[in-house]
This record gives sequence, structure tokens and C-alpha cells, in this order.
Amino acid sequence: MKSLTLLTLALLGSHAAAFGLDDIHLWAGTGTNRAGFVVDFQDGTSVRSFAWGYRWNGAATGEDMIRAVDLFDSALTAQVFGSAFGSYLDSLVYGSHSGPTWPTGYWSYWTGSVGNWSYSNIGMSARTLTDGEWDGWSYTRNGSNDSAPSTPVAAVPEPSSLLAVFGGLALVTLRRNQKGRHPQTPHRQG
Repeated sequence: MKSLTLLTLALLGSHAAAFGLDDIHLWAGTGTNRAGFVVDFQDGTSVRSFAWGYRWNGAATGEDMIRAVDLFDSALTAQVFGSAFGSYLDSLVYGSHSGPTWPTGYWSYWTGSVGNWSYSNIGMSARTLTDGEWDGWSYTRNGSNDSAPSTPVAAVPEPSSLLAVFGGLALVTLRRNQKGRHPQTPHRQG
């Protein structure tokens, strides 16, 4: 019983620890620079905030990151539109979570790090990414106050992608097992 209690405390403690770039499972882009991308749907569910990563070299913007993550993860759908004032995020959907379009609410833009967010005073098109920093998007329903993104969980591959991976592994294993078997030739006694 004591070991079960210690295991439970260890798991709770690790969940409460700060979420960092090394906790991210899905990374869009390539390069030596890394930034985190958080989406908080503020929908009242127990798991409502998710994180992806973005890698790049050279210069990149917040818009580059959101577009790359959207292309990389087919479970995420981001509608980004351009205007005379720069691009804006109209809606996000991830699995059963969604942030509907205007006039129901809007997405507020945050920068900094998980747990230490600042409301962005510039749009994603004008924001130059910095290695190690984070961009966060938090859904705000009309009539409520903007809230910084909460501590996320790492986004995971959509179930159909996992099914394809595990199905492929099962097929390879089956074929290896079949190749390893040698049929027995019956011996005649005579």
C-alpha cells in the first residue's frame, strides 16, 4: 500500500511540475531553434489546453508557427485570414474542442512561457519568434475576460495516425514471424 501511495504522489508531482519544451511530443518544422505553441479552448473540460512545438532556422513569426503546426497535425484546424492590418486567427478546432468564430468569441494571443504569459501587444504576423519562448492562444467567449492559457498537455498524434503506425508494426512483425518458420518436410520410413 505504501508503494502505491508513493507512486500516486510521484505521478501527481510530475503533473504539477512546470511544462517545458522537452514535454512536447509533436514538432512541426525543422531547424535548431525551438518554440512552444499552446492552444487553450477554455471550454470547461478537464483537459482543454494542448501544446505543440515548432522548429526553424533564420527568422520566423508567430504566423509561420501556427501555419506550420496546422499543416503538420491533421487533427488541428486553424483558420488564419489576412487583412490590411496583418493576419488574424478566426477559429481553431482540435478533436472535440473548438473555438467558434466571431461573433461567439475570439482568440486572444499571449507570449512568454507556460505559467508566465503576457498578453501580446502585437499580432502574430509582426511577432518575431525567439528560441525557447512560447506563443499561446486562449479562447475568450464574448462577455468574459481574457484569460492566459492554462498549463497544457502535450498534443498527441490523431488516433488514425497511431492506428496506421501500430498496424504497420503488426504487419512487419507478422511477416518476420512467417519468414522465420520453416515448413517441416515429412520423413519416410522404409
